[in-house]
Amino acid sequence: MLGNQAAFITEKQNFMREYPNSSFVETLSSLDKNLKSDLAKKKLEESIQNKKVKNAQAYVSQVQSPEDKAYYQAKVYDSQKKSDLARKEYEKLLQSAKYKDYANLQLGNYWYAKKIGKKRNSIIRQPIL
Repeated sequence: MLGNQAAFITEKQNFMREYPNSSFVETLSSLDKNLKSDLAKKKLEESIQNKKVKNAQAYVSQVQSPEDKAYYQAKVYDSQKKSDLARKEYEKLLQSAKYKDYANLQLGNYWYAKKIGKKRNSIIRQPIL
């Protein structure tokens, strides 16, 4: 479906011109939103994987589902090394059935890294006797 976006748009426009009062107009509009959201998710995955974070940020706003949006926003923040912002997104995902386990794991990693960082700093600052 993602590979034929241009064909879908063309056929959708033809259908809407031909049948403007059809009950399928709302369904087609919904499909169009879902198609754009799915395409944005695919491009987000590619951008994050290829470390093209500037491109990825533009696609986050095109994702329709709030939980998917929070998931991808957190991944973008993680790839930008903005762990505090990513943590906030992961906390939103704790309410999500789909991403709850992933969010718990990432929050555990975040807090563990914070704890280890504090220990390292205290060890480094101790005077050598």
